[in-house]
Amino acid sequence: QERLRQQAIKEKEKERREHYQKQREVAKDERSKIREKYKLDPTPEPSDEEEESEDDEDDGFGSSKKKEEDQDPAAKAKALAEKQMNEAMAMAQGKCVLQ
Repeated sequence: QERLRQQAIKEKEKERREHYQKQREVAKDERSKIREKYKLDPTPEPSDEEEESEDDEDDGFGSSKKKEEDQDPAAKAKALAEKQMNEAMAMAQGKCVLQ
């Protein structure tokens, strides 16, 4: 039974890979048509290592947090002001009660 389960898992993985390979080929064809239409230079093919590393990367949506050294002074000041405002609001909520 375990062997059958493992075999089914391998089959599903194979089907998944084939499916995505077909999608990549279709996308590649569409890109080449667009390149021909607009007379663009073809982009270099990514190596296997680059493709694997792209799969491993997080696809985090939204803005990513930058290191503080990378932020400009205005962004640092804004972040500090927001932090202080949030702290003040938190303290005020604990002390103030609407009746």
